[in-house]
Amino acid sequence: MADQAAEPCSILSGCCIFIWQRIDHDAYAHSALVAKVKALGAKPAARLSKEVTHVIFQRKLQSNLQERKAEDTDLRSLYGKVEPHVVVVSPLWLQHSEDNAARQLAVAAAIVELGWAAGWA
Repeated sequence: MADQAAEPCSILSGCCIFIWQRIDHDAYAHSALVAKVKALGAKPAARLSKEVTHVIFQRKLQSNLQERKAEDTDLRSLYGKVEPHVVVVSPLWLQHSEDNAARQLAVAAAIVELGWAAGWA
């Protein structure tokens, strides 16, 4: 069992993942996501670039309308900066991929949709 844990995981091999910094700048949550991305074999990106294949987007918990609008504006800006467009997912995508031991290309519960963004995946 210990040997299994020591083996590098490659579920997300080939993915380059940018983790969008939440509006409340929760450094602990960000660090935990970076660690999970690395553990699953993906490359965490320090900034959005053409190399990025996925953006993990997580809303602030208990956000008000003004904060949600600010997050939506930030997400639209991020999405528009990269060609080809990236897949925007929630942190649930990482968990689904790990649980199923395979990259989840389209997990309905994990795809971030903002009305205008339907069909990103």
